[in-house]
Amino acid sequence: MSVFFNGKKVGSVKTGESKAIALPDIDGILQVGITKADEGLELPHSSGNQDISGCSVSSPGYRIRASDAGKRLEAGTNMWVVLDVISLCYIPYFRRRVFYIR
Repeated sequence: MSVFFNGKKVGSVKTGESKAIALPDIDGILQVGITKADEGLELPHSSGNQDISGCSVSSPGYRIRASDAGKRLEAGTNMWVVLDVISLCYIPYFRRRVFYIR
């Protein structure tokens, strides 16, 4: 899963992984999402889309302030996705709500 700050990729995390990610010392929007590279669908030599618009699914934005330095956050999959047998996660409204940050 890729981590984005103000729409630009700043890192990535794997399932069950805890990681400190350095963010710029400014207020902004934090999001997580799955890119083609995360899914293994991008060619290794491709520069790829490194911003949030390149994600097939993502989280809504989470406002973070410069004063939040050192704050511990958690990202995960929303429960409705586990029960999504008709692939609602690919409808534009829902695909930006597959993951959460809290």
